[in-house]
Amino acid sequence: MITDDISAAATDTMQSAQHLAELNIEKLKLDLAEGLSTISVKAISIIVKLVIICNIVFFLSMGVALIIADLTGIQCLGFFVIGALFGIVLIIYKTMRKSLIESPIVKTYIDLIFNQKS
Repeated sequence: MITDDISAAATDTMQSAQHLAELNIEKLKLDLAEGLSTISVKAISIIVKLVIICNIVFFLSMGVALIIADLTGIQCLGFFVIGALFGIVLIIYKTMRKSLIESPIVKTYIDLIFNQKS
């Protein structure tokens, strides 16, 4: 009798532990899906913003280049000036890339992975 009670209790405990493990796996799957969807939405949003910003910068730079060309009377000078400005921006970006891009991305991933809401 006592062995039957112990056996039944052990079986119940094992079933409860198995059910708890299955629930934890499901929770991990849901957390992963939430994290991936958050990253995907942010990536798509960034891409859309980047396309819009690139179009704005392109048309503004064309306009400024044409204004410089009208002011100086030398058409290619406006485009050279704008090209030089973009070159300076590229050099600044290359020197500050780690602090501007890499560190915030690493921090974002660390926050997403380790600061999960329970």
